[in-house]
Amino acid sequence: MIGDILSFGTTLINKLFPDKEQAAAAQLKLLELQQSGGLQELEIQQRNVDNARHRETEMVKAGHRDYTTPALAIVITLGFFSMLLAICTVHIDPEMKPLADIMLGVLGAQFGAVCNYYFGTSKGSSDKNQLLAANR
Repeated sequence: MIGDILSFGTTLINKLFPDKEQAAAAQLKLLELQQSGGLQELEIQQRNVDNARHRETEMVKAGHRDYTTPALAIVITLGFFSMLLAICTVHIDPEMKPLADIMLGVLGAQFGAVCNYYFGTSKGSSDKNQLLAANR
């Protein structure tokens, strides 16, 4: 799989950078990523996503409904908007302001992941699982 990523990256670099020097610099960066383990980490992350999707598909096939994902989505969404409201309306001690900002940033990032799951790239996977369940 790393070889596939590397060859795809080379093809992409050649198309994005018509200038030979820029393409060579980008190719060097890609090779550095491969040597530093960055590409292996990407491969591990992709396998993790594939395993999660496979688990969800198998749960639907077995007729079970997993409420963990929607429950976490609700908690993250409520936490994000509660923290946003608190930062905008409540006086926060100046010493605690950096912590509140960090919490808002983390919750904001997770809220983005929730939106991507339900409305973005993972939505297709969710739709596929529902179709599988309907065709049982």
